[in-house]
Amino acid sequence: MARRTIYIRGAAPAPELVEQLAQDSSFLEDARAVLDLETEAFESLLAALSRCESFVTDDQLKSIVKASVDEGKLADAAFDLVRHLNRTLRDLGDPMEKTLSRLRSAIKEHAKDIPVEDRETLGERLEKLVLAPSGLGLQWKADQLARSTGIEVEDIQLVCDIRPVFDEARSAIMGAVPVSTLKFSVLGPDSTPENIELRLTEGQLADLGSKAELAQQKIKIIKKTLNDKRIPWVGTRTTDTEKGTG
Repeated sequence: MARRTIYIRGAAPAPELVEQLAQDSSFLEDARAVLDLETEAFESLLAALSRCESFVTDDQLKSIVKASVDEGKLADAAFDLVRHLNRTLRDLGDPMEKTLSRLRSAIKEHAKDIPVEDRETLGERLEKLVLAPSGLGLQWKADQLARSTGIEVEDIQLVCDIRPVFDEARSAIMGAVPVSTLKFSVLGPDSTPENIELRLTEGQLADLGSKAELAQQKIKIIKKTLNDKRIPWVGTRTTDTEKGTG
């Protein structure tokens, strides 16, 4: 089963968020695994991440970490830490040097589950893991652009059914009405799930199918043009495959 890690929530100012992060049990569990890496293994991981100068998807990052960290659980923890730490700190929007300084101070003061003598080493390792992979910074920018318009769709269903028309006595079905409903499950602005249901006429249903086909054709042309011009198109949650070949 895939691990699901949520380090912090809320819209508190950056200093408070960093303090929350330094006290979060999930974060500290992953951080402890990184702290337990032998120096040679950590330096190997750092060197591999430093070579990531282009966009890095989650699957690519996982492969890089597992190639450097032999033990499965440690590799999973290191992957979660690198991914979530890079995203969380960049999401704060402050200069990275300032944010990392806050994180190191917060770990020294608030990371009670980490022995005092290890906190400075942990802070140094976390700083290196954020600064080393420039490709993760590029990937974060791509993800931000992909999410900059609209809200994220979790699921789409197109439900076709009939609505019976009963007689006045409700004893017999006199007829039925075909109905098509387009249902979206989305994440709202505060990441809470919401459902949106749209009733479509038969004409609108046909129009939706035609426009979906045209949109797919446009995306194919866009990707081909980028590949022809050797401009990598970046894998995000909006794309079906990981990365262009440019």
